[in-house]
Amino acid sequence: MEYWFYLHFRDPRSFTDGQKVIRDLRRHLPEYSKDNFDLVKLKAGVHKAIERAKRQEEDLKALWPKNTGTRVYQLMKVLLGEPTQKKR
Repeated sequence: MEYWFYLHFRDPRSFTDGQKVIRDLRRHLPEYSKDNFDLVKLKAGVHKAIERAKRQEEDLKALWPKNTGTRVYQLMKVLLGEPTQKKR
């Protein structure tokens, strides 16, 4: 989830472990913890996060991204009532 949150603020990059994602995420959400995060700040960047995550997609047919990535954006598009791309 942290990687998804990170995409609300910055372009994607590869992380070697979750702690590095959290460290970089805290530059934007200083008080971040798994049970404490600023939804207002996240809401403001949700459309940017969707676009950033979407640009990372290589193979929509694959169950999971091959590299660092997230498909949470697909859920968010449904929740926001935006059109989604169907699998081929």
